[in-house]
Amino acid sequence: MEYVVDTNVLLVANKLSDMSSDCAEGCVRFIESFWGQHTLVIDNHYLVLEEYMHKLNAKKSGIGDKFLKQILGRLGSVKEVPLTLSGISNYDFVEFPDTLLSVDIDPSDRKFIAISYANDTDTPIAQASDSKWIGWEDALTASGITVHFLCRGELSDIYHKKMG
Repeated sequence: MEYVVDTNVLLVANKLSDMSSDCAEGCVRFIESFWGQHTLVIDNHYLVLEEYMHKLNAKKSGIGDKFLKQILGRLGSVKEVPLTLSGISNYDFVEFPDTLLSVDIDPSDRKFIAISYANDTDTPIAQASDSKWIGWEDALTASGITVHFLCRGELSDIYHKKMG
């Protein structure tokens, strides 16, 4: 199966978040089994890879860091999806679904959605610690975007505490 992996999955696996140890363990399991079962999908502008490299360090020993090192060592087996920058900013893509333009989605998260939407197959986005995605889920689903929540219960609780 092909996946778009949000950076926070790697950060949670590195225990660099406020998420529970159960959530971190789930992220570790997902990452450790990733290459044997899944293909990573990124954009052709390497915006996702740049974000990974900005927040992780391939020379360190965290699980997320090792994942980055594996990506860099196997770029030929990572699927690159062509995205067209709209010219407005590095966060606006022609491939971003029009149906989501009215949803208040963080600009930095738009790349993950555009990649998933532009890929030829149903490509879920793995998500671990950004509770806003819970609030966006219905709109994303209606636009054909699937989110694989690695810590759904915990994220849902966080979202509902924040949103009331």
